[in-house]
Amino acid sequence: MSDIYPLSEHPDSLAIPDVSDKTEAESKYLELNGTYRKRFLTGAKISEADKIFIYDYSTNTLKSVPVKSLQVVACLNIYGAEFPYTQFDYMIGFEIDRKLLNGFDKYFENTLITISKTNPFLAVQ
Repeated sequence: MSDIYPLSEHPDSLAIPDVSDKTEAESKYLELNGTYRKRFLTGAKISEADKIFIYDYSTNTLKSVPVKSLQVVACLNIYGAEFPYTQFDYMIGFEIDRKLLNGFDKYFENTLITISKTNPFLAVQ
């Protein structure tokens, strides 16, 4: 989701809270609540009423999860970063319980994901 979320240095639009008072370990994974959740959803043009649809076309497996039931999180990107971290060092998205994805390929090679109010994969069911 980080690729579609516009980052800005303006204090009223920061993607993540200030982590200067946290340790390096505490800063690696952040739950984004309140203002930061609202900023993320607004910036990514996602509504709390939307759902995330996850479809594995190799097995014809479809799961959907309401956005309002998911935690928005920020974790360090895979490219590494120097502490103290800035918002540009994080990937932001939704935390999805791995149990929900039982039956999907381990690497999600044949998986499509979209976020909307209606299921775009309905015709394949």
